[in-house]
Amino acid sequence: MRGVRGRDRLLDVLGAAPGDVGEDVALPVRLDRLERLVRVDVLPSDDHRDGDPLALHLPKAGLQLGALGRAGCVGENGLVVVQRRFEEAMCSHGGDSRVVAVTVVETRYAVPGWGVGEIWRANGVLVEHGFRFGHEATGSGFDPLVERFQAFLRGHPVDFGDVEIDLDWATPLQSDIVEALRRVPRGEIVSYGELAALAGRPRAPRAAGAVCATNRFSFIVPCHRVVGANGIGGYGDAGVEVKRRLLALEGVVL
Repeated sequence: MRGVRGRDRLLDVLGAAPGDVGEDVALPVRLDRLERLVRVDVLPSDDHRDGDPLALHLPKAGLQLGALGRAGCVGENGLVVVQRRFEEAMCSHGGDSRVVAVTVVETRYAVPGWGVGEIWRANGVLVEHGFRFGHEATGSGFDPLVERFQAFLRGHPVDFGDVEIDLDWATPLQSDIVEALRRVPRGEIVSYGELAALAGRPRAPRAAGAVCATNRFSFIVPCHRVVGANGIGGYGDAGVEVKRRLLALEGVVL
């Protein structure tokens, strides 16, 4: 955060690229990422969901937003605080303004020998679980899933089938693939083509690969159990060796 003019501040909201617009702070942000947290349509249904800026009008505090920025930015005017709880601001676009309450909570935990996990909830619903393999950090906050993730990475047969996740962002195709992947049991693997078929979308193996590549729910949506037709396949930035290690926990050797 740094001051620009008067009461204006630059805010970091889920990777937004803000700009100084005088009396307001403009946040050019992909609307689906913001709506995923506040769980409503920010724009009317007939608006194109492009990168148009959202304006947060500082003098008209009303909309309660969570501490969306992972950098924990703080405005001296109290617009956003580091408590990772909700604060106030007003969102408007084309004359359509709404007041929405949302509480966003982050819990960070560490698993020795593996890395650091981050659990994000909006109004109690899990909206993201990411895991940074090979990193170290101090845990913060509390979430009932932490012990289950830690047990999973110790090799215990943990089932995450009962965990409610937010799929409001997903298309019907993406949702079908996610739900099919969640049904792949521990100790089994499927190819991207087989996953697409399990989802009832046999012509969509590339879509299955895209869902795995952008997985928002590590371990809960077990993309490490999806392999290539002719090999183990990739595992994003974590790499193939991490994927092998996760599969080995479940008795699968590739």
